[in-house]
Amino acid sequence: MTRNNLAGESARALDEAIAWHLRLGDAAERVWAEFGAWLEASPANRLAFDRVEDFDAELDSEDFGDAPEFAHPLRRFAP
Repeated sequence: MTRNNLAGESARALDEAIAWHLRLGDAAERVWAEFGAWLEASPANRLAFDRVEDFDAELDSEDFGDAPEFAHPLRRFAP
């Protein structure tokens, strides 16, 4: 997903959505309340977060098989 493909969404909302997605893994109740307030602050926030969630789900569903370059990204540069 590139910023050019995010018609109508600000790069800031997308950056914040990514940060929230990473932060919510094992978040405390206070963090969830802050997240809810952020979602409600702007329709662009909710749309950006939905896109991040969709992209994450798509990555989870991909089968990369036995691709060592994903497990060890620097291996392909080794002599």
